[in-house]
Amino acid sequence: MKKITEISADSRQKLTLVGENNEQIKFTLEYKPTQQSWYFDIELDSFNVYGLKLVNSPNALRNYTNLIPFGISCIVSDGSDPYFVDDFTSGRCEIFLLTEEEVGIIEEEVYS
Repeated sequence: MKKITEISADSRQKLTLVGENNEQIKFTLEYKPTQQSWYFDIELDSFNVYGLKLVNSPNALRNYTNLIPFGISCIVSDGSDPYFVDDFTSGRCEIFLLTEEEVGIIEEEVYS
């Protein structure tokens, strides 16, 4: 797991994550105050997913494991979902980029 440390308290952020095979993953985070929630977009080659709600999850991209070689894990210290704009700078929430192998381990150990 590679912790994504570049996240700030800005309500809209665009990051480029580097995958296990040096793939360039465009990762956009957006905080929506009216929903008190974070949402994210993922773009990799022809794979695009927009507007997914970020929740406390071992793999927030589980529905796409057959389509992409990575996952996104969101861990919230109190077990709830991210809902503050400063959740990542305060340390309350952490996001990790998962390798294909780590996705498989999570699938087997958590979801089986």
